[in-house]
Amino acid sequence: MKFRLTITAVLVALLLPFSTLNVSAGPNGMDLQQNPDDTFSISGDFIRLEYNGDSSPTFDSVGVSKSFVVPTFEPLFESIHVQNFLSISDPVADGERVEVSSSDMVMEFHNNPMATMSFEATDEGLVTFTFEEEIGAIVDSGLARVGKGGTTGELVVMGDAILEKSFNQIRLRMGDGDRCFFRASVVADEFIGHEISTGTILGELYMMQIGENVVSDPIQYQSVSMSPSFVSTEKAVVDVSGDFPAGGVVVLTLDRAMFSVPAEGIHVHIDETETARADDLDRILAGGDDPAFFASQNEDTLEVFVYLSHFSDHKIVLSGAGEAAFPWSSLAAVLGASFVLLVATAFLFKRKD
Repeated sequence: MKFRLTITAVLVALLLPFSTLNVSAGPNGMDLQQNPDDTFSISGDFIRLEYNGDSSPTFDSVGVSKSFVVPTFEPLFESIHVQNFLSISDPVADGERVEVSSSDMVMEFHNNPMATMSFEATDEGLVTFTFEEEIGAIVDSGLARVGKGGTTGELVVMGDAILEKSFNQIRLRMGDGDRCFFRASVVADEFIGHEISTGTILGELYMMQIGENVVSDPIQYQSVSMSPSFVSTEKAVVDVSGDFPAGGVVVLTLDRAMFSVPAEGIHVHIDETETARADDLDRILAGGDDPAFFASQNEDTLEVFVYLSHFSDHKIVLSGAGEAAFPWSSLAAVLGASFVLLVATAFLFKRKD
C-alpha cells in the first residue's frame, strides 16, 4: 500500500506543473522589423502588413488570419492610406500591439483573432481603405461590413466620423476626437459593430499562451479595465473595473490551446455567484436586470460574452472540465521518469527482502 501511495504522489507531483500557466506580460508576440529601405514589416499570428512610413503612409497587403495553430492569411485590404500623415516616431511594439502615431492621429494594430485596428484623430484626417479583389463592402451610417466567404469584419465609427464607399474603397473622414475600429469576426458572420458604436459592448480581452506565459491584449471601446489574474487549462480569472451604472458587455476571447474548456461546458461566476447561460447572443446584447453570458467557439478560439448589470470592480471566473488535449512529449517524460522510479523502487524492495 505504501508503495502504491508513493508512486501516486510522485505522478501527481510530476503532472501538476503542466496544468497551470504564468500570468505575465510575456514575450512580444508581434514581429516588427525595419527593412533596409526604412519601411517596416509588421506581423503576428493574426495580422500582417507593410508600412512605408512616408509623409502620406500606406499600409500594404493587410492580411487577417483566424488560426493561431496554422496561420493562413486572407488578404482583406490591398492598402490602408492615411492622407497628410507626418509620423512623429517609428512604429512601436508593445505586447500584442504596434502603435504608429503623428501629431494628428494614433493608429494601433493588434495581434489577436479579431485583427483589431484602431484609428484615433486629434485633428481632421482622411483614411482610405482599398479592398482586395472580390472583397465586398456595405456601408450603413457609421458601420461598414467587409469580407468574403468566411472572412468577415466591420469598420465601426465612434463619434462624428463619416464612412463613404466608392468602388473598391471606403473613405473614413475624421475630426478631432473621432475614433474608428476594425474588427474581424471570430465566428463567421458575427456582426456586433452596432453594439460597439452604441456603447453596449465596452471592451474585449484576448488571452493566449506564448511559452509558459499567458499574454493578454485588451481593447477598450469605452473606459473599462480588464486583466487576467490566473489562468490554467480549466480556469481563468479576469478582473474587470469601470463606471457604467446601466451595465454593459465585455468579451473574453481565449486561445483553446491554452484554455481547453469547450463552450457548451463552461461555467461563469461573477463575484462568486454563478451566472445564467443565455440561449443566444441577442439575449446578452439586450441587457436586463440580471447578469448572463453566452459562449461560442471555433476550432482555435473560445469567445465568451458576459453581460454585467452594473459596473464597479468585478471578478469574472470561467471554469469547467477541459477537453482531452494532453502534451504528449510531457506525457512521455512523465512515463519515462515514472518507469525509472518504479524499477528503482522495486529493486530496493527486493534487496530489502
